Amino acid sequence: MLLEGNKYQEKSNNVRFHANKHLINHFAGRKKESKVNNGDFRFYAFICIIYLIGIILGGIYFRLSINNEEIKRDITEKISMIGSEVQTEDVLSKSTVKNLEILIIFWIVGASAIGSPFLILLCMYKGVKIAFTVSAILMKFGFVTGNIFVFQKMFLYSFVKLLAMMILTVSSMKVSRNIFVNKKDIKLEIVRHSMVAILCTFLLIASIFLETFVTL
Repeated sequence: MLLEGNKYQEKSNNVRFHANKHLINHFAGRKKESKVNNGDFRFYAFICIIYLIGIILGGIYFRLSINNEEIKRDITEKISMIGSEVQTEDVLSKSTVKNLEILIIFWIVGASAIGSPFLILLCMYKGVKIAFTVSAILMKFGFVTGNIFVFQKMFLYSFVKLLAMMILTVSSMKVSRNIFVNKKDIKLEIVRHSMVAILCTFLLIASIFLETFVTL
């Protein structure tokens, strides 16, 4: 009886040990997953800040440039074409080329382990460019009419394009983190980043469609 009792007690201890081990592994896995999700959220928040910095710099650059007569004349010539009638085929071809360039650059550069800083700078430059363009439109049409024009003609396709650029940049940052910090297989990271690029292709196609057929 004593031996049977000892065996039963040992079996019970083993069951509790494995149960506790399973719980520990479960919570450790959830903690690791939560840490990864928090890291991704910080990446997205960081890119949003980069966009904001670019927009602020673009507004400042416009204010400084508008005092230069040569630059002011160039801006006036360019924005004089805003709102003018354009051929759908021209917009479609130009938009396709621009979005294809974005996709190729963000895919190839982002797949490298050291390409994310360059893509971050491109996001900042995009913010500068948008702010400069919006400022020029507001100068031409006024605050109220200019904002309405921006919302009707630029907001939708620009938002979708910025979203695709953000997702690809964050994916590139994850490539760097997973290779240098988490020591993951670089081939798997390239495949993962390529899958993200394929998904973002649909966003860029939507941006082309919006720019060509909706905002004209």
